[in-house]
Amino acid sequence: MSEPTAPNRHLPIIRVFVSSTFSDLKHERNALHAKFWPELEPYFQRLGCACFGLTN
Repeated sequence: MSEPTAPNRHLPIIRVFVSSTFSDLKHERNALHAKFWPELEPYFQRLGCACFGLTN
C-alpha cells in the first residue's frame, strides 16, 4: 500500500477499513492487501478520488 499523501480538498476521499481480531481474519486481510488493494487504489485514482486503506 502506498503512503498516504495530504488529500486534495477537492477530491472525494474513499477510506477502506477492514476490522477483525488480529488472528481471526489474518489470511483474508493479507489476501486483501496482496490482491485487492493493488487494483483498487489505481482504479479510484483514475476516477479522481483519493483512496486510503485503513487497518485496525
